[in-house]
Amino acid sequence: MKRTLLTRTACLLLTAGLLASCDDSDKPAPAPELTPAQKLSGIYSNKSFTYPEKSLQLDYHSWSLTGCEAELRTEDLKTGTLVLKKVFPGEDEVTISDLALTYNKNQGRYDIERRRNVTTPGGTKFSMGYTNYVQEGTLSVSLGSVVFPDNIFNKNAEGTDWWDMKPLQPDFTGCLHMRWKVTPGTYRVPNPETGEMEDFVVTEEEAENPGDIMNLVPMLANQLLPMFLQKVRFRNAGILQAHYSSDALTSETGPTYQTSPSANLCHFYVRDGKLYVVPRLDMIFQQIKADQTKATSVNLEDILAAINLADRWLSKDGIPFTIRENNDADHSVTIYLGTDQMLPLLKLLPLLKDAITDPTLGVLLGGMIEKLARYVPITEEFEIGLNLVPGTAPAN
Repeated sequence: MKRTLLTRTACLLLTAGLLASCDDSDKPAPAPELTPAQKLSGIYSNKSFTYPEKSLQLDYHSWSLTGCEAELRTEDLKTGTLVLKKVFPGEDEVTISDLALTYNKNQGRYDIERRRNVTTPGGTKFSMGYTNYVQEGTLSVSLGSVVFPDNIFNKNAEGTDWWDMKPLQPDFTGCLHMRWKVTPGTYRVPNPETGEMEDFVVTEEEAENPGDIMNLVPMLANQLLPMFLQKVRFRNAGILQAHYSSDALTSETGPTYQTSPSANLCHFYVRDGKLYVVPRLDMIFQQIKADQTKATSVNLEDILAAINLADRWLSKDGIPFTIRENNDADHSVTIYLGTDQMLPLLKLLPLLKDAITDPTLGVLLGGMIEKLARYVPITEEFEIGLNLVPGTAPAN
């Protein structure tokens, strides 16, 4: 009996030892401790949509800019490389090498070289500002004196960077540029009421004016649009501003106009005959959020959903407007979106009818929308944009 008990005890001890040794061998080796340089190296971001905490503090031409990323690389804490990602319109990355790092004992951080003048691959010039530093968890970058290469917009025939909407002409042409051309022929389409197939005939004349839209929309837009949007400014820092009215149709004393803030809400650049407009969606969302008051009924979740939808529609380079210099006495310039950009939106016309909740508007517009939707599959060309003329700064 004693021998059996001793044998069992020995087996239990042996098994426990084996299990203990197995547990020790299965434990992963502890991760090596990061060096101070490794702790500071990495990607810093201030994107509201993907990062709950902003580790990047970025100033662009004296104003805060969010929705960006920057990467810092250093091996010796004496010099570093800074990679700015999607900061400058039209440039995916801008790399600044051999930046001096100096330890600031009082602040417990490393100051990054200041007053370095930089020219990007795209020709944009800027200087490193006075608030550049890095500490664990935070990277602060200031980009001052941003100057883009000269282009047709930042210095017009008046010597300014302001452009006006082209005034209404006696023939009712003006600030709106619009062209819609479809392929003439006979097509079998479903009747919108019965669903039965019927002939849809498009004549040569109608092919240049689908549904008489060219007789109606430009005439109305050329009278109404300048009431809302008077001027556009193309600053040489790549910042786009508008001089506009939000009460053009509601004010009893006449519209009041204001200039949109310079706070990096919208950027632009010119390349290969195109004007690229880059809405800073993160900045726009932050501005809406900051303007939100108890009196407003705007749902921020709806705004965020709309911004995310717009982000998917926008190309990675921005919204590409074709530029056409008209060589007329007014020195006017036409900027417009072409078929590639507009056709996906035209295909949403049927949804527009369903979105109209007002019964009266539904009756007035529903039939016209259904008619216009028939032309979308046979569209050859579609252009829409603005006719601009050189202007001067607004008085207010």
